Amino acid sequence: MAQEEDSWDESDREDLRETLRWVVVGESRLAQSRAEEIIDSCKAVYIEDTAPEDEFAQFEAYAQLELNRFVEKYESEKKAWPDKTECDRLDAVQESLQEKGIVLWQAAPCCDSCTMGEFSDRVDSLEKEDPRLRERLRGYAFFIDQNMAEMLSDGPIIDVYLGYGSIGGGDEIDEDEYRRRALAIGHEVVEELSNGGLKVEWNGDFSKKIGLSIDWKRRTPLQ
Repeated sequence: MAQEEDSWDESDREDLRETLRWVVVGESRLAQSRAEEIIDSCKAVYIEDTAPEDEFAQFEAYAQLELNRFVEKYESEKKAWPDKTECDRLDAVQESLQEKGIVLWQAAPCCDSCTMGEFSDRVDSLEKEDPRLRERLRGYAFFIDQNMAEMLSDGPIIDVYLGYGSIGGGDEIDEDEYRRRALAIGHEVVEELSNGGLKVEWNGDFSKKIGLSIDWKRRTPLQ
């Protein structure tokens, strides 16, 4: 619901400008959305829900200007990046795990429940390039995209936390056996991440997610 004009002032305008700035910076660094999708999100989620209707256009133009400015600056920054960034290393870990039957889903949707609800669709999508994935699928790991853009608006170094689990075994598998298999998946994921040169923290506790501290410098868009 947009603001009523009589309650809308310059302080509100500056708050919205600040929000739009962090959105375009964070989403650009995340590299999950195209430029036009970032602007559409700014408009639908923030501008139309906050500003009076007669100011929609000027704030959309402001968001586009800030996006253009940041992209130009960011492309210049990329020239100083190392040949292999930590995001490149993470992508290599994802590929290696998938070859071994474990799907690593980066910036999965919304929350753990939504991610698991959409996991089958994710596998369907991956099978377009990897047709026999389901035949060897035995586990998964993921970190969600919730708050990632906001964290990245402050800088590229962030902490994410990976859920993990086992797939297969049928309905007859009991809780203890599932826990054993899931922990084995967790240890395998940690080993791959560590061997890939990434900073991981996990004590092997089934109730704890796997912590990953990463310098999020991403050249290629998230798929």
